[in-house]
Amino acid sequence: MKKFIYMLSLLAIVFASCDPMEDTYDELDALDKVTFDPTQLEITLNADQYAAISKLALETAKNAEDTARAEEIASLLSFSDNRPASAYMPAALNAAYQTLDETSSIKVNYNYDTRDLAYLTAYTGAPYFKLGEDQYAMVNELIAAAQYFSPSYPANDFLPEILAAKYPDAVDGDVSLVRYDYRNVDPDPNEYSEVTLFSASFSDLSQFTTVSVTGDDQEWYDSGYGGVDYAKISGYVSADKARYENEDWLISPEIDLADVVDPFLNISQALNFLSGDWKQTFVYVSDKYDATKAPDVADWTELTIENAPAGDSWSFVESGNIDLSAYEGKKIHVAFVYKSSTDDAATWEISQLDVKGITQGAEGEKVEEFYEFDGSEWAKSDVYYLQRGDYTEMGSGPGKYGNFSSSVPAEDYLPTFLSMKYPYAQEGDVKVMIYRYYSGGTKTVAAEYTYSEGAWNSMPTKMDQFVFYGAEGWKFDPTVTYTMVSEDYQIIVDYSVDTHGKTSDYSDSEYYYGAGSKYVNFDIRSGKFDESFDTWQDAVKEGIKTAYLPNKYPEAVTQVQGVDVHYIIGFTTYDGSNTNYTIEFKCTKSGPNPEFEYVEGPTLK
Repeated sequence: MKKFIYMLSLLAIVFASCDPMEDTYDELDALDKVTFDPTQLEITLNADQYAAISKLALETAKNAEDTARAEEIASLLSFSDNRPASAYMPAALNAAYQTLDETSSIKVNYNYDTRDLAYLTAYTGAPYFKLGEDQYAMVNELIAAAQYFSPSYPANDFLPEILAAKYPDAVDGDVSLVRYDYRNVDPDPNEYSEVTLFSASFSDLSQFTTVSVTGDDQEWYDSGYGGVDYAKISGYVSADKARYENEDWLISPEIDLADVVDPFLNISQALNFLSGDWKQTFVYVSDKYDATKAPDVADWTELTIENAPAGDSWSFVESGNIDLSAYEGKKIHVAFVYKSSTDDAATWEISQLDVKGITQGAEGEKVEEFYEFDGSEWAKSDVYYLQRGDYTEMGSGPGKYGNFSSSVPAEDYLPTFLSMKYPYAQEGDVKVMIYRYYSGGTKTVAAEYTYSEGAWNSMPTKMDQFVFYGAEGWKFDPTVTYTMVSEDYQIIVDYSVDTHGKTSDYSDSEYYYGAGSKYVNFDIRSGKFDESFDTWQDAVKEGIKTAYLPNKYPEAVTQVQGVDVHYIIGFTTYDGSNTNYTIEFKCTKSGPNPEFEYVEGPTLK
């Protein structure tokens, strides 16, 4: 413990000094008098040390990106994938420890910011897919009408097929954020009925706004004949008289489509004296019309009417249902626009306008979930994407706008939320949380939360190892150094029995590789390992490589921050007495099911 406190104090002195080396040499001179095992040297960074590391990094920053990352070390008190400890710690360690023996090592504990994890960008940049009528129709007619999933029709049963149709060229690792509606009761076929949202028979035009853009005497007015009322406009006088140039708008009041699905429009119209260009009459729809501005300022969409009058009679023609589903849930205006010229001027009459939709009962809960493609099919991701109701549950801070921000930080709320959401979490459990964050605009943020010592944290402590290489200074080294204990030998015993069959009368030993957990060693005497191996070294090498390492480290990776990962394993042999060795391997294929390559050993310790 004394050496640990001494070295930690030394690092603090170096980091805090205005001239680090001037204040450190006296401490380094005394280092030779301190006995320590360099493989056991370990420190945990504090706020002052993050600040010192940040300052060193700022002195060598080459661009704005370097500067921003260096500043984040101090402001966020952490390293991350974008500002890795391997890139910043060597300079600090070089300032602190320059006279140690080569191969001396130090383990640095630091806060690890998971918001920069590279794989999380698949979620923050995922395409957004809101299910529509066509997607619900892939389930059945009832769900197509209801447009929500339910207990008997769960989303997860149908979304893989729906997503396969949506993304036919998906590749392994693709992610999509899917939005759909859900109710906790099944839809009742009897609850869906057609309702009229707006209807006008044009006995008068008091509900409508009329705007004359061109033409002084020809405007929309109400008229009637034979018991039929209609809105009328014409630039036509007679066959032997001049036509008039006009542009006149007849605009409906606001029509709310919020409580229906599959809204549609139907009109009945007559057109006469059409002698030339048909493009004199237009039916438009917009959800952006502002009555205080000129009508053509709004973003109008022309509706295509297949069942239109021929243009040579007073007979009214029904348009049939014209789809307005693109405006579902919105508020719209419908406009009838008449444009005539001195060459062509027809008479236009509209006797009926109906806007209708299908009621869908109580509104469903809007659900947003991530789905991932594994190369063969889509499946729901186990990440947690905060829903609007989740923010509300967390109180007025996040609940006000449905997001976090600098004044409403996620760290003040998500640990408690996770504790309530997952009350039986186990030590080391990890959950990816994805949430909305406002900073001049709303963006999606993803972070890993780890359950440790009874609490959830998005900045878990991580440990990296650094090794001193003399004149080359300190370097990041992810080498795993480990000495086998009884349980480790038993891993080889169990593997050997499963793979090669029982070779010993005892459950704690095997005679294929020679491992035994009772005596915590490899028995290298003749007959205690399989004769297929030329030497005991070959037996031990194969036992550790094939039986032990893949089972001890199932999530092993080939590299960490661009550096190959090696495993130096300490073990004991018995040939009448015990002898301690080490053997080294390199991970050549990342887990799951990792693979390892022999490097060197066994080497006497």
